[in-house]
Amino acid sequence: MAPTIYQQIGPQQEQDETSSVSSVPVYFKPTPQHPFGGSFFTPARILMLFTSLSFLTYVDRGTFASAREFMIAEFSLSNFEYGVAGGAYLVGFALSGPFFAHFSHRFPPVRMMCLGLSVWSFASACSGLALEFYTLTLARALTGVGEASFLCLAPPFIDAFAPKERRSIWLAIFYCSIPVGVASGYVLAGQWLNSEPFGASWSWRAFFILQGILMIPFVVTAFFIRGPPTMKELIPESGGPNVATGQVATQESYEELSQSNVDVECERVQKEFFVLIRNPPYIALVLGYACQTFVVGGFALYGPGYVQTVYHYDIGHATLVFGGVTVVTGLAGTAFGGAILDYLRRSAISPFHAVPYACLLLTIFSILSLPAAVIAFMVEWDIGFFLAIFVAEFFLFAQISPINSAILWLIDLEFRPFALALCVIVIHFLGDAISPPIIGLLIDRTNNNWRLSMFLASCWLVLPVIFYAASWRLSLRRVKQQALLQVHKQRLMNVIADEE
Repeated sequence: MAPTIYQQIGPQQEQDETSSVSSVPVYFKPTPQHPFGGSFFTPARILMLFTSLSFLTYVDRGTFASAREFMIAEFSLSNFEYGVAGGAYLVGFALSGPFFAHFSHRFPPVRMMCLGLSVWSFASACSGLALEFYTLTLARALTGVGEASFLCLAPPFIDAFAPKERRSIWLAIFYCSIPVGVASGYVLAGQWLNSEPFGASWSWRAFFILQGILMIPFVVTAFFIRGPPTMKELIPESGGPNVATGQVATQESYEELSQSNVDVECERVQKEFFVLIRNPPYIALVLGYACQTFVVGGFALYGPGYVQTVYHYDIGHATLVFGGVTVVTGLAGTAFGGAILDYLRRSAISPFHAVPYACLLLTIFSILSLPAAVIAFMVEWDIGFFLAIFVAEFFLFAQISPINSAILWLIDLEFRPFALALCVIVIHFLGDAISPPIIGLLIDRTNNNWRLSMFLASCWLVLPVIFYAASWRLSLRRVKQQALLQVHKQRLMNVIADEE
C-alpha cells in the first residue's frame, strides 16, 4: 500500500465495521517524504504558489489606482465616488471572511481558498465589463471574497509548515506580495494605459479581464494540493498560545478544544469572538494595524494621482516612478522586518514569548515612518517627495511581518482563521476601505487641494504609535504573568512530590 501524504500523530479510537468516522478527531502532519500530495508540492513550492496567488490579487489594487482617470472620465465620477468603488471590496470581505474562517474547520482549507479565488477571477473580469458606477462597485465588492478566502487561511497554513527557525522569513516572503503586487499593478497597468492598445475606453477594461484570466491556471494548480482535511489538522512544530489563557498550546489542548460540546455553530462563533476580544494585546495590535492600513490604503489608491496632479507627471511616468519606489521599499522593508524579527525571536523559548519583540519593533518602525510621511506631503519638489516617501514606505512595509507574526503567535491555532478574518475585517473597515472615500471627499471639498488632503491623511500615523506601544506593554505583562504561573505551578508540583 502506498504511503499517505500525512502521518497520523494524534489519538485515534478504534472504529467499528459499520462506522467510517471516528468520534475522536485525527490530527495530521505532513512528512518530509510525502508533503502535500507528492514530490512536486513541497512546502517551499506551496509558499511560491501562495505568494503568486496573493501577488495577482494585489496587482488588481494597483490597476484600479492606475485606471483612475479613465474611470472618472468614462463614468463621470467624483473623487468621492471613485473612493467608494475602491473600498467596496470590504463588503465582499466582511460577508465572506467569517464564512471561510468558520467552515475551514469542516472543509479542506485549500479547496475553500480555490473557491474564493475563483470568485475573484470572475469579479476581476466583471470589473472590466462594468457599465456604470453601480456595476463597477458591485464587481469590486466581489473581489473581496477572493481576498477573504486567501488572507484568512493562507497565513496559518504557511506558519504551520514553515521551518521553525524561518517562520518569520517565510511569512515575510508571502507578505512581500502585497506591496510588490500593488506596485506591479501601478507599473504594468500604467504602461498599458499610456500606450492605449485598445483605445481609451477599452484599454483599462481589457487589463481587468486579463487579470481574471491569468488567475485561472494558478487556481487550478492549487486545487491539486492535497492539504489537511480541515484547519484543525494543522499542527505546528511548537504550538501557539491559547487566547483564553495565554499559555502555549499543546497536542492535548487541541484535543480538549476538538472534544468540546459546542454543537451549535452560532455558539462556536460567539465563543471565538468573545475569546478574541478579551485578549488586550490582540485588540491593541488590530487597532494599530487598522490605523496604519488607513494611511497605506490612501497612499496606494491616490499616490500615482498625487504625482500626476502635483508634479505634472504623465500617467506612464507617474506609475513607473511611484511603482518603482513601492517595489523597492516593499521588498526591502518586508524582508528587513522579517529578518530582524527572526533574529530577536531566537532568544525566545516559544513563539508566544517572542510577541513582545514583535510589538517593540512595530513601535519603533511606526515612530520612524511618521515624520517621513508627513514631510513627504510638505515638500515642494518632486525629488524631496520621493526621498521622503521612500523612507516612510520602507518602515511601513517593515511592519508587515512583525504585525502578522505577532497576531499568529498570540492566537491558538484553533482560532487563527477566525482571528485573522476578524483582524482583516477591522483593518479594512477602519482602514483602507474608508480612507479612499474620505480622502476623495477631502480632495473634492478643498477644491482639488491634493497636498493638504494627503498631508492630513499622513497625520493619522500618530495612532499606530500609540496602539503598538500599548500592545508592547500588554504583551510583555502577559508573558511575565505566564512565567509567574509556571513558577508557582512548578513549586506546587515540587510540594506534592515531597509529600508523596
